[in-house]
Amino acid sequence: MVDLYEKIVAFRRQNVDLVLVTAIEKTGEGPTEVGKKMLVTPTGESFGTIGGGALERYAQQKCQELIAKRTHLTEKYLLDKGKVEPEAKTLPMVCGGTVTLFYEFIGVRNYIYIFGGGHVGAALTKVLAPLNFHITVIDERSDIVAGFEGGDVKVHAKFTDYIEQNGIKDNSFVVVCTPSHLHDYHVINKILELKLKPKYVGMLCSLEKLRDYLDATYKQFGRDIDLSFFYSPIGLELGGGSPEDIAISIVGEILAIHHGIKGQRHMREKLDGKSRYWKINSGKSRFLEAHYARHQEGDGFVSRKIIDADNMIGFQSLRLTTGEALMWMIHERYYRHDFINPGRIGPYYYNADLLFEIIRAYEEMIEKSVTPIYLDEVGQMELDGQGFDTIMKRLAFYEGESYIAVRRHLVNQVIDKYGLSDVRLIDVEEQ
Repeated sequence: MVDLYEKIVAFRRQNVDLVLVTAIEKTGEGPTEVGKKMLVTPTGESFGTIGGGALERYAQQKCQELIAKRTHLTEKYLLDKGKVEPEAKTLPMVCGGTVTLFYEFIGVRNYIYIFGGGHVGAALTKVLAPLNFHITVIDERSDIVAGFEGGDVKVHAKFTDYIEQNGIKDNSFVVVCTPSHLHDYHVINKILELKLKPKYVGMLCSLEKLRDYLDATYKQFGRDIDLSFFYSPIGLELGGGSPEDIAISIVGEILAIHHGIKGQRHMREKLDGKSRYWKINSGKSRFLEAHYARHQEGDGFVSRKIIDADNMIGFQSLRLTTGEALMWMIHERYYRHDFINPGRIGPYYYNADLLFEIIRAYEEMIEKSVTPIYLDEVGQMELDGQGFDTIMKRLAFYEGESYIAVRRHLVNQVIDKYGLSDVRLIDVEEQ
């Protein structure tokens, strides 16, 4: 017989996050009994049982979501396919009873990587100490690492070497406060280059240095790079300039983002206008939607960005003539198996079934000679022969008018691939 508590101790010694599932209530017939337990790891490995069948399979999937979210949950299930009970989720079973499960997340609140063990890094570690974060401090200076107090892991290594060799955990927090702005830039650009997925990256720097960094980053990665998770200048606007003041400001920002609390003034909000690098809506979709609203002619779909607290969640597809909007693309940080038939492009999952329906609608528009046709977010998918590739090939020879939204840095590639002629370029940022 497997001792689940011994397993928990062994896994936690290896710093592995877990979810312990316990049946806490049961009515009627069902495959489990109150007190039954199952332990699930991030790899999907499980120990113990809560009865098997659809209930256990669903619980194992739910555990993966909760490990990603690092949270607990109590949820009730009706084990009777086709029936509905208030406040219960129906599972495809025929037992007829109900079961309530408690999912207990076992692990630290989250992982924080501090690049730079100087004055701010040291003060930050002390403020974080009682908050149940797992803290890793990385520094290139051997004397700093040797004398550093606090933290769970202390690493003497070149900053970028550490990232290349160890990576960082998904949805973790990264604070960059190295002794050199050049090191700071290298750390963040390595995260972007490797397409790592932190929840937060904060960089300690002045507005002037930040602008220099942004210029260099746009030059390397293009202006469409997603920096919504990047917070610089770092911290909440609390005042004070000592290492301790700055540390409290940073921890306040981390806790606000961890708990999803809005309304605080972040230091990065001191930037204005086009300098707000986390604002990722360039206006292409708004232009298409506004153009249709003015003229009330034609048909098509536009993408509406779904943003929460300046974080990109995903896109809805809005049909202009009906106003119907459906979720069709979700960022990997927020994707929870939402689509039956998902596809993948960059950091996004998309609804392949919905994409097929939209393509079919465009084919009907072309057959009916609808004009103008509005087509939004043509880009890398189409250049790779996916997405609206077949529609673009037909629009290249379409006699009617069409408005096609393309990211600026891909315009020439799109024109060349589809042999587009009689093209009028409209820069929406100049409208």
